[in-house]
Amino acid sequence: ALFSEIESWDNRLATAHQYALHKIVIGLLKHAMSWLLGTPGIEGDLSSLVSRYQAGARRLLEQLPDFLVGGYARRWQADRAEWTEAGLDDAFACRIASADAGGGIMDIVSLAEDRGRDIDEVARLYFALGDELSVDWLQHAIHGLPANGRWAALARTSLRSDSYRIHQQIVAQVLDFDGAEPLAQWRAANERTLAFVGARMGELQAIDQPGHAHLTVAVRDMARLATAGPTSLGGAA
Repeated sequence: ALFSEIESWDNRLATAHQYALHKIVIGLLKHAMSWLLGTPGIEGDLSSLVSRYQAGARRLLEQLPDFLVGGYARRWQADRAEWTEAGLDDAFACRIASADAGGGIMDIVSLAEDRGRDIDEVARLYFALGDELSVDWLQHAIHGLPANGRWAALARTSLRSDSYRIHQQIVAQVLDFDGAEPLAQWRAANERTLAFVGARMGELQAIDQPGHAHLTVAVRDMARLATAGPTSLGGAA
C-alpha cells in the first residue's frame, strides 16, 4: 500500500523525494525480512512467520507515534515536518515518519509473544528504555556511517543488528523482574553500570561525527546491561 501511494505522487512530488520515500519503505521491509530469516530460535517457513507476526506488526506501525518518547518522538516529528514541507499531506507524512522509525517493531512484537505480554506494554517500555539509554541516537549514528565497499557495509549492518539485539535483550531483562515497578527495580539493580553507560554515551554524543570505532565501543558498553547468558531473542539489521 505504501508503494502504491508513493507512485500516486508522480508529477506532484520531486523525483528525488519519491526515491527517498522508496528507500525508507524498502529499508523497513529489508529489516523485517532480515529479522524473520536471521533471528535464532524462531521456527517455521517464511510464509508462516509472516502470518504469525504480521497483524501485530502492522497495528504497532499504525499506532507507533503513541509510544514514541524523547529522542524518538523528536525525530519522528522532524521527519513528519520535513515530508509535509516537501509536499506530502500530513497523513502520509506521518506514515512515512513511522516507517522510518519502525526498525524495532519485530523485536517488540516477538518479545510480547515470548513473554505473554501485551504489545502496547512492551512498546512503551521499549521506547522509554531506549530513550533513557540513547539508543535512538546510537542507531541513527550507526545508520549514518559511510559504507564505501562491501566490508564497510557489512560492518555497519552487523553493528546495527547488534544494537537492536542488545536493546531487545535489555527490555526482556526488565520484563523478567517481578513487582509493580520492574523498570525501577532494574535501574536499582544496574545503577553503577547505568551510570557508566550514560557517561560513555554523553562523551560520544559530544563528538561531531563518531566513527565505527566509537560506535562499536558504545554498543559493547550497552551490552553490559544485557543478560549475560544465551538467549533466543535477537534482532536484525
